[in-house]
Amino acid sequence: MRKAQAITPLLLILVLALSLGVRLSYYSLWDENPDRNTFSDDIPLLINMDGYFYLRMAEQIQQGTYDTLDEKSVYPQGASRRSVPPLLSSITAWTSSMFSMRLEDAALLIPAIIGSLLVFPMFFVGRFYGGNLAGICAALFAAIGPGFVERSTVGFFDTDGGNIFFAATCAAMFMQFGARKSWKRYLWLAGGFVSYGLFLLWWDQTLEAVSAVALLPLVAALLVDYRPRRREAAIFFAALAVAGLAFIFLQGSGFIGASIERATRTLAYVKKETTAFPNPAMFVGEQQRLQLSLISERTMGSMIGMILGFAGLTLLVWKQRLRCLYLSGFILTGVMSFLAARFVIFLIPLLALGIAYLITWLWSRDNEQSIWRLAAIGCFALALLLQMMTIYGFRQVSVASSHPEITEVMLKLKDLTPDNSVLWANWDIAYPLMLYSDRATIVDGQSRTAERFWINCVPFACATQRQAANWMQFYVAHGEEGLQKAKNDLGGTWAAALPRLLDLLAMGPDAAGESLRQEFNSPEERGAMLAFLFPQDTPPIYLLLDHSSMHSPWYTVGRWDFANNHGILPTINLFISAMVDEHNLKALAFRFSQLITINLDTGVAMVGGRRHELSKFITLESPDNTIRTYRDEGNVIGYNPMARGGAFTSPQVVDTVIYQLLVADKNDSSYFSKVYDQPILVQCWQVSGDHYPQQTN
Repeated sequence: MRKAQAITPLLLILVLALSLGVRLSYYSLWDENPDRNTFSDDIPLLINMDGYFYLRMAEQIQQGTYDTLDEKSVYPQGASRRSVPPLLSSITAWTSSMFSMRLEDAALLIPAIIGSLLVFPMFFVGRFYGGNLAGICAALFAAIGPGFVERSTVGFFDTDGGNIFFAATCAAMFMQFGARKSWKRYLWLAGGFVSYGLFLLWWDQTLEAVSAVALLPLVAALLVDYRPRRREAAIFFAALAVAGLAFIFLQGSGFIGASIERATRTLAYVKKETTAFPNPAMFVGEQQRLQLSLISERTMGSMIGMILGFAGLTLLVWKQRLRCLYLSGFILTGVMSFLAARFVIFLIPLLALGIAYLITWLWSRDNEQSIWRLAAIGCFALALLLQMMTIYGFRQVSVASSHPEITEVMLKLKDLTPDNSVLWANWDIAYPLMLYSDRATIVDGQSRTAERFWINCVPFACATQRQAANWMQFYVAHGEEGLQKAKNDLGGTWAAALPRLLDLLAMGPDAAGESLRQEFNSPEERGAMLAFLFPQDTPPIYLLLDHSSMHSPWYTVGRWDFANNHGILPTINLFISAMVDEHNLKALAFRFSQLITINLDTGVAMVGGRRHELSKFITLESPDNTIRTYRDEGNVIGYNPMARGGAFTSPQVVDTVIYQLLVADKNDSSYFSKVYDQPILVQCWQVSGDHYPQQTN
């Protein structure tokens, strides 16, 4: 027994070393492929876009410019922020300053360290149910869960690693609070509340989710194990009630109602419910439902590992029914993993505990029959092998989310644009864009409501450059309040007002003035509306386009049918490095690195091994395009000889502004002026809309 107890710390250190080593192995991605994963002066790019949200705040903390109102996010109204910055950003800023390293370098390493720390709380969770062996196994299988490693590895700079760490820490603390009988239980209780407070600072965007995950184990402790004497219980529950009321008082009188509203809104977002505007969750990868095979791969490495995990959990529930209530926080979020990929990592600690309990049960089944211990060893080895193989596969396809060339342009825009500029770009690249250009943007991932999602996509999908320029000018001048005014003045409903608004902006001031006679009889009223639609005073506006934006759902959202509440999802695939002769074209597609080959005589294209019959092949030349027509229906190839690239798309995509600019490289200089031009890859255009001279119409 003493030998077993002595070896436990050593085994825990080995598990920690393996967990950290697996994550640090990803560091070779930057060493082996610097051209793809670094930019400028060998600055490392992050694996995930959301990391730049926290990195920008870390920079502001260092510079002393962090404020509760972020004026450069969600222009023109700005984005409100908490007075205390996120813990992840604070730790990064401190690490960078303490060790004299770039923020990006600190952001590479911190996720791996935080993710590896999960071994400690998971050891105590496992030990709570099955002793030291269960603790070691639970720590191991949770820390190297493939999906968790992927989202807490070197370069994946986000809250995911800490989310699981703090959730497990709260559970472990409250388990000990329930299990202990002496006054020391309250030290564990205090530790649980400290962990809860740190959890709130860490995952600061979701108060309700953090509270549910962190405090449900406390509720379980009170229901299952906490049995103090009457006087002690009275003091404890009185103190708990006072603390709860004080918390609600500090949050404000509307705290409970606001919390319920936020929770309802979050659930509707995750369930992809659609109102007048398309729900962004329908198009965001981490909010999509995963097939069971993918869930099993991300949790335990394969379906076999997942089955072992659920078998162990079933055994645990059978053996320790009431005590399983301590796992209710993980169970709640684990169930959510079947609704959205984002929550799959919360299923990993549960399944890891299940495998750990199964192994422990097999090991202790009967010491005299080695077959049970062989089964335990086999179960351990199989689960470990499956996870490690999957981690290796994930590592092989990991790559920085932002492209070096695009990030370089973001950095250049700091010099190419005035300080008060507004950069209109796809929401997905807004975080690094704000960080490196230090310019305002319209919408980003954190502020991406359904309305703003649509607003952002509209100019990409406009049919004319005039309409796109006037739309951007209108929104930059008036924001969401202006959109609400347009709704009230032009029909009263979104379905009526928004198409009408876009039509007016496409007409320009003169034609719009004539058209507005049906709504406004008075020349003064028409003049006021025209001045509203075509404002004169706006900050400089720039449109940033890149190939990743072209592959986003801009068409589906930007041309959303409000009357029928649906959109069309077209085919879009950009290609580069084209080689063309008289009869054939060969090129490399951006998406999935597919090979595109086209027989120019027959109009038959092979894209990633799949056959497509084209309707047209358009050579995008100046001043006029050359068109080969093959048949009435089918996708279209647009080829830009100067860029040696183009696009394989549905026919309707050709009739959009983003296609005209990024693929065809053709602009109406009255509305779009070149600032930076690398067709197919990345462009920046200065935007100039029509202005109404504010005179009586």
